[in-house]
Amino acid sequence: MQAVHTDIRDELAAALIPLLAKDGDLLCIGRTRLENDNLENKTGPPWPLKKTWLENWFSEFTLIGYNSIVDLNDGDNQRYRANFKNIIN
Repeated sequence: MQAVHTDIRDELAAALIPLLAKDGDLLCIGRTRLENDNLENKTGPPWPLKKTWLENWFSEFTLIGYNSIVDLNDGDNQRYRANFKNIIN
C-alpha cells in the first residue's frame, strides 16, 4: 500500500477488503509515518502509512498485533508490522 500513490490508495484499500476470506489473515509490513506528519513536499514511493490509516481502513477486521521496528543502523527508518484477522465476515 505504501508504494501506491496517495491519490488512489484509498480506492485500492477498499478493493482489498472483500478479498480477505473468513478467518483470513492480513499482514501489513512497511515504513511508519508519524501521526502528525503530512505528505506535503514528500516524494515517493514509498509513501509511509500511519497506524491510524491502517486501523481506519481495516477496522472491520480484528487487529491482532502492531509492532514498531526500529532499524538500529538508520534511526529515521522506522518500520511496522500489523496483523489483522477477518473474524466477523
